[in-house]
Amino acid sequence: ECIQILRIFTNQFPEAKITSFLVLEEAPPQLLIAIGLDTGNIYCIEGDMAREKITRFKLQVDNASYKDNSAVRGMGFRVEGQATLLFAVTPSSVSLFTFQSKPSKGQTLDQIGCHVNCVATSDRSVYYFPVILQFTAVVNEVACLLCEWGTVILIMADKSALCVGEKDMESKLDMLFKKNLYTVAINLVQCQQADTGATAEVLRKYGDHLYSKQDYDAAMAQYILTIGHLEP
Repeated sequence: ECIQILRIFTNQFPEAKITSFLVLEEAPPQLLIAIGLDTGNIYCIEGDMAREKITRFKLQVDNASYKDNSAVRGMGFRVEGQATLLFAVTPSSVSLFTFQSKPSKGQTLDQIGCHVNCVATSDRSVYYFPVILQFTAVVNEVACLLCEWGTVILIMADKSALCVGEKDMESKLDMLFKKNLYTVAINLVQCQQADTGATAEVLRKYGDHLYSKQDYDAAMAQYILTIGHLEP
């Protein structure tokens, strides 16, 4: 059911080709809509869309004077405390806008961007790919690349889709244990700031592995690190 129709272009916001579109649900029914254009402008609409209690404002990337390289090809939102950040990618730049202050402040993060269908965003970063993304598996022609729900999604030219997701911690550790990569497993749990119990369990497994290899001194060193964290 359609509850409201909003006009994007007005006298103050001239019509242009839409090259990207993004919506952030701030606090229902409050929405923040960002519309990237081929002119290098980003039209933003913020507020209660259903009641049309909205404000409009315009952002512009630094290289907008160079029209061939100014089209906004991809965008990504990130919320940090009270600040809302918007990343914008053009063929020749990556820009960052901060909405905490009015008017929104913009800065150029990189002078290298990407062309159409080569942008993905996550909670922390904007990824842009000047060439086809490569995997350890062979893929067909990629028509579009997205990053949603913690998964990288490749839409192929034949309309099929390939989803690439990160394994959970337990699956990663199981894989490392099977390959006897215990030092890598220890580094992983430490980098992920796992609880002491989980870290101690990895150390115990490493100790068991060393013991099976008759490297008793090294095994004992690992067991000592688990004292106080594992049941006897």
